[in-house]
Amino acid sequence: MARTSSGCWPRNSASGGASRAFIDCCTSWATAAYDRGHATRKSDSEALLAFKAGWPERIAKIAREHPGQRLRVYFQDESRFGQLGTNTNVWAKKSSRPTAVRQTEYRYLWVLGAVCPQTSHAQGLLSPRLDTKIVNSFLELFAKTIPAGEHEVMVWDGAGFHTAKALAVPENVTLVRLPPYSPELNPIENL
Repeated sequence: MARTSSGCWPRNSASGGASRAFIDCCTSWATAAYDRGHATRKSDSEALLAFKAGWPERIAKIAREHPGQRLRVYFQDESRFGQLGTNTNVWAKKSSRPTAVRQTEYRYLWVLGAVCPQTSHAQGLLSPRLDTKIVNSFLELFAKTIPAGEHEVMVWDGAGFHTAKALAVPENVTLVRLPPYSPELNPIENL
């Protein structure tokens, strides 16, 4: 089954399930990283295998919950870029320990991003801070870019602001949380 001209997979079948090609495409990202042995030390290999094995059924279930809509899978992550304090060199007598003022201010820029490997569509948000309110803004802006007749599956980690009670998930987005300590299952970690 081929993708449409928009790069999306065709609508779900009449039975409400996802196409085999779609499931295979969505499973390949997890297989490649795990098979190369790129699991982190803290990761639970059984949880990673269970997530990978359960992925086709999870996609099929989401497809059944949204009949007649195309599914696209996005991978989301956030990164912090910033200015750190600098080292200070001070002239002093030998064997003395002088105190010196050094830059202790920190300025950060948070980048939230989501990428669909099927279509190469990316969505991002820049923010001076990161909390649940900012994540809600990102999800709201992301939801506005989704064409009618589509439903997006967003795969992300278990950061605190991803699991907060105040998280507002749009109707046209389904969130899938990765197992703990499994960056190898999230391709956006490579960006």
